[in-house]
Amino acid sequence: MPLAEMATFVETMERSLYEAAKFKLGAIGLAAVNAAERLTRESHFLQTEKGSFVARVEVPAIVLRQPQLLPDAPPPVVAGEVCASLFSAVEFLTARILKSDEDYESDDAIAHALALFDATYVDWLAKLLLSADVNETEFAMLSGAQRRTTSTGPLLPLRTARLKDYVKFIRDHLHGEDGIDVRGTIVELRSRDPHGSKNHVLILASYHGDNTYFSATLNNDQYQEALDAHKNKRAVRLQGQGLRLKTQLRITVVEAFETVSH
Repeated sequence: MPLAEMATFVETMERSLYEAAKFKLGAIGLAAVNAAERLTRESHFLQTEKGSFVARVEVPAIVLRQPQLLPDAPPPVVAGEVCASLFSAVEFLTARILKSDEDYESDDAIAHALALFDATYVDWLAKLLLSADVNETEFAMLSGAQRRTTSTGPLLPLRTARLKDYVKFIRDHLHGEDGIDVRGTIVELRSRDPHGSKNHVLILASYHGDNTYFSATLNNDQYQEALDAHKNKRAVRLQGQGLRLKTQLRITVVEAFETVSH
């Protein structure tokens, strides 16, 4: 591997780990930035192993966010969770983008992506997959007795172009919108797991003067209310934060869902 490519790979690995920590912490404040910087600062590149080129990174077993006693406090975060999250994001990009032709604009693919990365983070992940300028890259994560592996597969021009198009899609279409508060009618209901809380609803409502579709995932109580509203032909109110896609607004954080009174 050329020395310049090695330097770029190290930089993208460090930045990907940094972005993974910030994303897992779910905040952009100073505390999250400091915790992410600490994680990268205390991580080390280890001696390489025999092979085409094998680089190893050791991440310290540190707590990035301590547990708190407040009832609504965010959960604690340890370094191992960040590594697992980073690997899951890499695995998603290798399996469902580089090595697949599935529709990455489907509800399932978008929901999976939203749980793994944001626009800045996925940009660095793509650079990590492509920056080494090699034919194929394999990734492995070892945590205790658990070992996870994934591979880019052969990095053919068609495959790398698809990854770049996907990054552009995330950057161009997943725009965040806050303060969404709409009233409309339910046009679709679907429950993927009757015993869980993965319940899909699609609502047609007026938004900034245009008829717009809003999709959201509801918990079981909200979904039951949606079923009753649809059965009785009642309008509903949906509040939250969302992302603008090509054909709809996807509500990623449902703040309130209720049937509108007559």
